[in-house]
Amino acid sequence: LRETFFAPGDSFCSPLLADGNVSLVLSSGMTCELGGRWRADAAGPSGRVIGPMTRVGETDVRECTEGVGVYFRPAQASTFVGMPIGELTDRIVGADDAWGAVGRGLAAELVELDDRARVDRLEAALLERLARFDGSRLAGIDAAGLASRVLSCDGHVTVESLAAAAGVSRQHLARVFRD
Repeated sequence: LRETFFAPGDSFCSPLLADGNVSLVLSSGMTCELGGRWRADAAGPSGRVIGPMTRVGETDVRECTEGVGVYFRPAQASTFVGMPIGELTDRIVGADDAWGAVGRGLAAELVELDDRARVDRLEAALLERLARFDGSRLAGIDAAGLASRVLSCDGHVTVESLAAAAGVSRQHLARVFRD
């Protein structure tokens, strides 16, 4: 759960951390109802990978789940998610769909831990995935650097200029970015 206070008495809760980026959210299986009463979810602990959202949907903040999550910067999500990001646009998939058995077990593992230990365990899982990442499909392209360039230009950059900077064709660059 991410809660941000804008002014005294105002708050906004975002239980899914959904925006234009990719995020991973692991829920403990506990939900806080309006009024501050906690209850166990029938489904128990769960994990979700939230793809980049192109539109805002309805949000019901009468109940917020307890959990921990991570935002991924552009061009870095596929390293950790294990599937092409293009397949996640406007979708939410189970962590087990993206990470298999590890995704199924990680949320359950976090239930018994305090907040600091949850973050540490999530970080360790991400580092394990990073160590196994095969970056050969990027073929020498600094995708993170190119994504940073797009962000620093507020998106006012052509695919052709990025491809030229990377030393590849426009089509190859588009394929790498879709992945």
